[in-house]
Amino acid sequence: MILDAESFQEAPDFPGVSVVIIGAGAVGLFLAVSLARAKISTIVIEAGGYVADTSRSGQTAVSRGRPHTGVILGRAFGLGGTSTLWAGQLAEFDEMDLLAPGREWLIEYSELQRWYEHVYAFLQVRPIKLSENTFQELGQRNEHGIERFVTTFLHRPNFARLFQADIKSNPFLKVILNATVNDILFEGSKAAAVRVRSPSGRQFTVSGRTFVFASGTLEINRFFLSTQRRSEVPWRHNKNIGTYFQDHLSGPVASVRILDEQKFRDYFETYFDSGMRFRPRLRNWSGFKRPAYSGVVGFFSYLSRLQENFDNIKLLARTIGAGVNSSKFRTLPADLWSLGGALFPLAVRFARDRRIMVLMDRGVDLFIQSEQIPTAESALRLLDDEPQRDGLFRLAVHWNLDGAEIPNIRDFTWRVDKYLRQVGTARLEIDERLLRGDPSILDQFGDMYHQVGGMCMGGSASSSVVDSDCRVWGTENVYVAGASVFPTSSHANITLTALALTARLASFLEKF
Repeated sequence: MILDAESFQEAPDFPGVSVVIIGAGAVGLFLAVSLARAKISTIVIEAGGYVADTSRSGQTAVSRGRPHTGVILGRAFGLGGTSTLWAGQLAEFDEMDLLAPGREWLIEYSELQRWYEHVYAFLQVRPIKLSENTFQELGQRNEHGIERFVTTFLHRPNFARLFQADIKSNPFLKVILNATVNDILFEGSKAAAVRVRSPSGRQFTVSGRTFVFASGTLEINRFFLSTQRRSEVPWRHNKNIGTYFQDHLSGPVASVRILDEQKFRDYFETYFDSGMRFRPRLRNWSGFKRPAYSGVVGFFSYLSRLQENFDNIKLLARTIGAGVNSSKFRTLPADLWSLGGALFPLAVRFARDRRIMVLMDRGVDLFIQSEQIPTAESALRLLDDEPQRDGLFRLAVHWNLDGAEIPNIRDFTWRVDKYLRQVGTARLEIDERLLRGDPSILDQFGDMYHQVGGMCMGGSASSSVVDSDCRVWGTENVYVAGASVFPTSSHANITLTALALTARLASFLEKF
């Protein structure tokens, strides 16, 4: 059931609610549906409306450190949250990603793998390992420590669409829209209710037995920092909130010179199998990366005079599939006209080989996506002395890098060049700044909208914000779900691992 806080005539009453979830994005909806299907009474409270949008992103947080575009472009408020912007890519962490000295995870990799399998089954996804697909003879492991792998994409990335039937019909699930949670009330160490405010100023409380914050890394930190400043909450003196903020950094590191175009396309063009989309990438062999190193993944960026037209059409198709309005409708006729003769070979390649043919008439670059090595100088802090209209303070995102990632990026790029030459597909012309270890190479790297940290898990309240069950230290029934609890970010996209930890939390909450 969907309710709108703006239409409440009086304070609502929801007796007997077991779990109150703050945030209706991918993590919040995944958790809510998991619990509701287990017949646990659940309410989701979402600050945005029925159609998710990015209009308020700049109102709640701003970039004050290294430019961080994800603050504005990588977040959406409303039903479905940022899943309405997401391409749906699912990528797993490696075992070494959980073992960085001083930033170790409080979960065994074997357990994380079991929860990956749970998420795949819940989302009805069949991941394909490289050795299982029809291209298994291509790109096998070699002495350079590089392997080709594939990432899986969800058919329906928008979780509001994916779980539409549950949201509308499951009697154990209610979603309240246009409702910002801006405070929490405690009886001792046990939370009793959250305070909620609508955009027009209407206020009410929602009681429950358990409270889970799942509103995304920035908004979760914003809430906990705001309540820490003004309320007598159990985390009032926890100095770890907002610390070790991370994002993936990505940018070009080399120009690619094709040696065998057909073989290169067969290795690296996105393909479809059993109705699922898979994108080949390059990474270190599992176990190759030492804990002191940051993880890196490589992929190719294709340059074409038609790329903007092609990207417009892809974005239009994605937003239509997500149920989001797109401005690209008005450019569609011009885009189709410009593509002209390229459409036929694109169609043939897809029909014959189930491949998305890339356009590279102006060249190819190797891009990397690198894990950020956590640094204390990268943090989230409150910006203003006065709260915003929603009752919370604005967040300042101080995203900073110390350059410790450069040696591993350089080593990885060098080994990718050796790999590509060995398999006969291409060779690299590596950026001279990277070869010299010049810190200015970081100037061409941006963030990937993969916000991590600020509410990191750890072994004690002196060094972290949540425990191994993602419960906030000092509380009996307040939990955090999502990437904000990650101590490190891996080389991989973060959503699958966030969902795996959420599935683990759902299993834990189902026992109460």
